[in-house]
Amino acid sequence: MENNMSADAQSFSLYHTDKNLAATRELMRTYIPLFAQCKKVLDIGCGPGLFLELLREQNSSRTLLGIDGDPSMVARVREKGFDARCVSVQEIASAVTGGFDGIYAGHIIEHLNGNEALDFLRTCCSLLNPGGVFLLKTPNWNIPYVRHEGFWLDITHVRPYPPRLLEKMLGDLGLVNVRTFTENIGLHDAVAVGVKKPD
Repeated sequence: MENNMSADAQSFSLYHTDKNLAATRELMRTYIPLFAQCKKVLDIGCGPGLFLELLREQNSSRTLLGIDGDPSMVARVREKGFDARCVSVQEIASAVTGGFDGIYAGHIIEHLNGNEALDFLRTCCSLLNPGGVFLLKTPNWNIPYVRHEGFWLDITHVRPYPPRLLEKMLGDLGLVNVRTFTENIGLHDAVAVGVKKPD
């Protein structure tokens, strides 16, 4: 399958804009405490590197890696001094070496069909160290606006993953302490958090 997170595809989305970067950054800031003990963090779909910036501000000695399917985004992240690679979701398993204490995957899974999503989540789990934190964000299908219009404002969206399904998938893949919640601002995205079972 072609990388469906390409720069061309982003041109036809109402979400890929720099207009709300400041608000997005502040929303991401609420998740930084979940990664407080993580020494090595992977940001999948890193965009312009907002989450990486926040992680570096909290602890500049961390090892941080951002990956994105859009070469222009990767270039922006590299200009900020981060290790960033142009990697599609389908290439992660072969292009990224594991050993991460934390993985942040914002707005990735809705671009994948069911089997691709399972492969993606399996790959994420395999890249995590025991005790590592995994955070996943996606449009919240339980929100009427998302169901009726919002989800479809990006032509690369394939299918929704409601919170209950995310919780089931992560639990079945062996993550523990899995919980889902809804952001209380913006489009009220669904967030799922789990931990790889410690040895």
